[in-house]
Amino acid sequence: MYTMNVPHPDLAEFAARAEQGYRWANLTGLLAQIRRSERYGDANGVMELTTGELGLFDPVEAQLQLVNAVEAKRLGNAAFRPIFSHRSRGLPHGLNPYTDWTMSCLTRKPTHTYIFLGLDFYDVAALADVGDWAYYLSNPFVDRDPFWHRIWAWILWQTRKNSKTSKESWVDMVDRTDAANYIQNDGGAFIFHNQLPYLRPAGTGSSDDKWPENERKKKGVMEDIVEDLALLRQCSIGPVRTYCTSKLAVALLTRAGYEGNEIVCWSAHPSQCFHPSTVRARGVRFRPFRSDAGR
Repeated sequence: MYTMNVPHPDLAEFAARAEQGYRWANLTGLLAQIRRSERYGDANGVMELTTGELGLFDPVEAQLQLVNAVEAKRLGNAAFRPIFSHRSRGLPHGLNPYTDWTMSCLTRKPTHTYIFLGLDFYDVAALADVGDWAYYLSNPFVDRDPFWHRIWAWILWQTRKNSKTSKESWVDMVDRTDAANYIQNDGGAFIFHNQLPYLRPAGTGSSDDKWPENERKKKGVMEDIVEDLALLRQCSIGPVRTYCTSKLAVALLTRAGYEGNEIVCWSAHPSQCFHPSTVRARGVRFRPFRSDAGR
């Protein structure tokens, strides 16, 4: 578990790399917009999935708030919201834990952009399951998150770049070094974002389908979603390819100004989309902009 008074030795280096990556990828405006006080005013969720300003992340505060979230879940307090010493501070360094890590892998300004648009993230209390939160941000591969591992297994499997095992990477853990090398060799920004860019309340598990349905009924939430997607498209560098898994996502992206050739949709849940049986049957492939990506 995380030791509250001893920062992880690699934290400062990782933070510097992640923050530089966000600047190179031109995402600072999106972070600020998501966390503006008037945004998502009628949302029933935890906005602290995003930190609104680079340099605000505090590992001690973040870990403490996750401990508080677990206690809130135990008490049935779905109204729990983290309390940070700075109103724009959140649980990650920037947009979310996935994008923190991909931004830390950039070694230069990207030449193109891949966006992976999911529905939402997790229950705020569930994030405590990873233990050492600051270390998890620097290496999300330590947690066997099905979505995270399958999407990287899909990318690396198609390019034959999983060096950890000769078995299919759908079964085994993805090697962090392989994924990092792929990002660096590809030269693009890999951005993970969600239609609902906030966490589920404490105790609202991933199997609760009513929660996202209720959120999507809110006009203000849907308008803010489109505005965020529009800004993400405006900020994105070079050609853009956006992967999503529902017809609603396509409609939102289209309203936000994405062209049809910038959207790839499978109209299925990610657990099905990135499973080998679905990939083989549909011929679904990750399509890099560079033909030599991952070499």
